[in-house]
Amino acid sequence: MAQESLILRGTMKSHTDWVTSIATPIDNSDMIVTSSKDKSIIVWSLTKDGAQYDISRRRLSCHDHFV
Repeated sequence: MAQESLILRGTMKSHTDWVTSIATPIDNSDMIVTSSKDKSIIVWSLTKDGAQYDISRRRLSCHDHFV
C-alpha cells in the first residue's frame, strides 16, 4: 500500500489567538475559511506562486464571542 505524506509549504499568519476551525468548500480547493478565538473569521485565497502561498482576502470581525 502506498504511503502518502504532507509537505509544509508555509504558514498562514493573521489571527491573533488560537484557530478554532478550518473549512474549505468542496468545489473550490483554492479557498480556506478560518475562525479563531480572536473573534474573527478570515477568508483566504491560496496561491501556488512564489514564496507566498496565501492571501488574506476578507476579515470578518466584531463578533461578541469567539467563533
